Amino acid sequence: EKEGLGWINWHAKKWGIEGITFSIADLSDKDIKVDKIESTNNLKPKNPVKWVPLVLNLSGVTNIPHFYDSVKEATKADNIVVMIFAKKSSRSYAQPAHSNQKENERFLEGAVVFKNSYYDKETGAATIIHEMLHLFGARDIYPESSMNAELESKMQSVFPNSIMLGTFRDIGSLQIEQLTAWCIGWTNSYYGWYDAFGGKRREGQ
Repeated sequence: EKEGLGWINWHAKKWGIEGITFSIADLSDKDIKVDKIESTNNLKPKNPVKWVPLVLNLSGVTNIPHFYDSVKEATKADNIVVMIFAKKSSRSYAQPAHSNQKENERFLEGAVVFKNSYYDKETGAATIIHEMLHLFGARDIYPESSMNAELESKMQSVFPNSIMLGTFRDIGSLQIEQLTAWCIGWTNSYYGWYDAFGGKRREGQ
């Protein structure tokens, strides 16, 4: 995890972004037990577990807005995210909040990162950072089943080393390329071809 945060700082400086710092705190000094950890068959399951409120409640946090305000006051942080690490094999995914999000309890953003992938390959720093970047507006640029072969080939040729394309590689071989840098607000340089990749910057970025 810390290895990945250093990787983010290195790439931020490449994009002229200075002063990024991270503060990491555990919600509990012991494992948080849940009745069931549901596997995900795709990135957008029909009924995803609302991980952030569930885990916060189990860790003893009963008033999430108060928790959020307290952390902001204590750390002076600009952003707070909850990273949840599940001891199970499945597909990791982020749960960002959006301005039109009806489920207000999810205003505090988070991601669930599974210990292993479906193929029992151990999750590394690249997957953790990939999911974290989603919470700041980054988009997947790997091909989905609905994408055509031409677009799939274009994605792989334009962004072969993107952190948002492949995560089961050593994080040192990956990068934050120009589309992702734009999505997370590190650059204002926009190019029309971003539309082909579903590029869109979140409000406030």
